[in-house]
Amino acid sequence: LTYADRILLGSMASASALASFVVAHELATKIWMVTGAVLSATMPRVAAEMLKKQQNDLLDTPKSLTQVRLLIIFVIIFPSMILAALLKSILIIWLGKGYGLEIEIAGKILIAGIALNSMSQLNFGLLQFHKGESQGAQLQLFNIILAAFLMALLIPTYGAVGAAVAFSLRLVIDSFATRFLLGYKTN
Repeated sequence: LTYADRILLGSMASASALASFVVAHELATKIWMVTGAVLSATMPRVAAEMLKKQQNDLLDTPKSLTQVRLLIIFVIIFPSMILAALLKSILIIWLGKGYGLEIEIAGKILIAGIALNSMSQLNFGLLQFHKGESQGAQLQLFNIILAAFLMALLIPTYGAVGAAVAFSLRLVIDSFATRFLLGYKTN
């Protein structure tokens, strides 16, 4: 799913648009490495507290869950905002002054979508904890269809920026859908 956008963009737009999107995408998706590291380190503790909560019929939110949410905000959201603010300077250092504006715009859109989606990764993990594997798989199938639709709609007119909007919009919809499914499983 992560690379399907490149195939669609390459077949629907110019090589220049594809290159712009790939540069922006590769830079922005590095945020997920931090998200993965944070969740890999913290989910065992969260799961243990959630299990203890279930066994004792406690209704309060585990302390570690709140701590992980705050950690994600500080480790993902704030650095993402800084990355978006410094993106132009980073691109000048990396690619020189002649880089296309399309890369910067696509990059900022992708950073916003990925940062928001990073918050949802905790919810996806919790959905798995609450036996929501089937719903998670169905959501991924829905994401494939949604991504193809959005890309087909936006790429022909907007190129790399359209692909970035489609990618980020899919991530935002995925975040809200994951939260909805988690709420449904826990109520």
